[in-house]
Amino acid sequence: MWSLCNIPTDVQSLLWNHLNAIDLFRLMVTCHAMNSSISNNKQLWVVCARRELTSCQRHLIPYRRSIQDASAFDIQSWFRHSISLDKNYASSAFTVHHLHTEATYAITWLRLIRGRWCLVASSNLNESRLTLWDLSSGSDKPQPFANLFLPGPVMDGQVDDASNTIRVAVTIGSRDLFVRILSVGQLDGQPKINTLRDIPGSAHALLLQGSLVGVTTMDGDDAFPLLAEWTTGKVAVLGPVSLAESASFHVLNKHLPCYAMTSWKEYVVLVMAEEIQVYKRPNFASFGQSHRASLISVHPLDFIQPEFVTSWVAEAHFVEFGTRDQSIFEFNETSHQPPLHIFIRDNRVTLHLFSLVCNTDANHTFTLSRLPCDQLRGGVNTEFMDRIIVGSTGNKVLFRHSAFSPMPRMSIADIQPFISPREYVVDTETESSVIQNHRYISIGHLPQLQFWSSTDFDDARGIFATGNSRGDLCIGRFVEEHILSDTGVVDSLPHAEGLPVEQNCVQMELPVYYEFANAVAEGQLPSALFQDITQSWGLVDGQPFTVPGWSSDWHRFRNIHRWIVPHLRWGGSDIHFSYGGNDSHFNGDEAITTILRHTYNIVGEAHPILYRENDHDTVIFRVGQRYYLYWQRICEESENEIALNVLAFTQSPQNSIGILQSGRLRTLRELQPYYSEPNIASSGQELQINIYDEILHDAIFLGEGETNVACAVINGRIDIQGIKEVTLRGRTFTVD
Repeated sequence: MWSLCNIPTDVQSLLWNHLNAIDLFRLMVTCHAMNSSISNNKQLWVVCARRELTSCQRHLIPYRRSIQDASAFDIQSWFRHSISLDKNYASSAFTVHHLHTEATYAITWLRLIRGRWCLVASSNLNESRLTLWDLSSGSDKPQPFANLFLPGPVMDGQVDDASNTIRVAVTIGSRDLFVRILSVGQLDGQPKINTLRDIPGSAHALLLQGSLVGVTTMDGDDAFPLLAEWTTGKVAVLGPVSLAESASFHVLNKHLPCYAMTSWKEYVVLVMAEEIQVYKRPNFASFGQSHRASLISVHPLDFIQPEFVTSWVAEAHFVEFGTRDQSIFEFNETSHQPPLHIFIRDNRVTLHLFSLVCNTDANHTFTLSRLPCDQLRGGVNTEFMDRIIVGSTGNKVLFRHSAFSPMPRMSIADIQPFISPREYVVDTETESSVIQNHRYISIGHLPQLQFWSSTDFDDARGIFATGNSRGDLCIGRFVEEHILSDTGVVDSLPHAEGLPVEQNCVQMELPVYYEFANAVAEGQLPSALFQDITQSWGLVDGQPFTVPGWSSDWHRFRNIHRWIVPHLRWGGSDIHFSYGGNDSHFNGDEAITTILRHTYNIVGEAHPILYRENDHDTVIFRVGQRYYLYWQRICEESENEIALNVLAFTQSPQNSIGILQSGRLRTLRELQPYYSEPNIASSGQELQINIYDEILHDAIFLGEGETNVACAVINGRIDIQGIKEVTLRGRTFTVD
């Protein structure tokens, strides 16, 4: 009797070439001969990979060996891994592995590298460090392999994995903010984190690619984003005018915060609060230390109505489908120019998808198109989305849902492969959404996400890492690590750049405020803090500025405690943080920098100039060369609530003396709020966070102190023995 095994080998190969990977694996289990025939046929697996990759039927791990060097077994392992991963993604099944819990260190930032390594930033008032973890299953459990100590907490960062180099740009929250460029690699077989260069005065890195680093702030001025060449120190302004002209520009035009930046083709693309801007990437070799990039295209976002803004950008991400996996071109020689995709979450938790296409006309014009997207279903009280975590290859996306719900939740969705915008028919009922199949995943064993969590997601490897401000760090795996062959994956570290340094603790260099914060909380104002803070207050040029009825006698300023607080280096997890924004109300005691950062997304340094003598709640201040007026009043609807306003000057301060003297403040331009973090928390979450903060206050920020309970943190949760009274906002709670 004839069977498939009796067919000549060359005929078998022709037949197998028409089967997909799943069918090949099914055939392999029928008998030993069939298994051997298919398993050892490398050319068969190459043909299968070419077909399924180029048709986007299958996504293979990108950091794999070249097809020339890979064995048939290696290629099989890629497919087994991909098939298992797709199955578990569909069922939302994953396992959680706790790496570390150290409650006295807040995890402020983390990134996965090649699915095997995790770079974690953790800090408290006494120490800040970057730790490189090896997540591979080669040892009994993941281990920290390298540390780098820093003079301040890591506030944000970017990673550039260029195959032969891995570089990192992090904002260091020391007294004077700066961005540090690091190299992650190995030296003599040992993982290392080496310092390459510091960029003094720069802060809040949005982009790192090669020698380019993009930031939102320079020397405390966030007038426009900037692009720096970190190897030379040269800087280009990404704005319609130069920094020298920014003062006059912002008199006539509102300041737009920048949410995302990428280098794409020969351009730099920015997502601003209300529009997308495209700049010609500057040629740093052709100019000196300062330059302005050429703005060549502006695209207003169609979900924003300029006349009466009710929606605004809250978060943005870029995704280049088809380019993350460069080795796909081993299988496909067809040249294609995929567009740049942009994911935007607005303040109303609606997800917007856009495609930016560089047209091939003579002028290189750009077209911005909206793409269809499934929105989360259900009521807003259960579906509030406050964070997007796009997978490393842009095939899957995680969402975090925190506000309103009793506890935070997470969901996952599929991102469909690149399709030209022309293939979408947005106005029909048969539209094909780019993001589909939202489903919740279990978070029962994850760190508590309401505690200022940081998450990164490698959707090709099927692994995500998450840590929170209470020191709990874990990884989740959608597929077991052993499915991939050791020889088929290139996940080792490249050679480390730079010179290693001694890994001793580095003295923290925080703003002076942190040294005296407890005294300030008790109503004191140490002279050292007063002198340090107020020396930069006033006009940019330091010239005196007087207006009848206004004063700069800061010794008499009753609200000075609200203005001496710098941008808090730990953000919302900072023990000195207090914020009542978004849909809750202000109590009038919040730090002004917190209001500016989280209500108006102003990340530059605020410098008061004058306060009104008969109303210390009205203050003129500047950020860089932009001048504002802050004022607050009792809310008309409730005497127990505070309404605040920030107004922008529409002419220079010297030309505004008459307006200030007369009190006609409505002639100034009112700023539109652009709420960013923190997000709204339910009353239950807020109480839980505050109790946790109270319990850990001494351990995290003040050192050892007296306590009437024994408490510990187990997997990010509080274990209390004894009784403790916690007073919050005038109410006393007993924790037993």
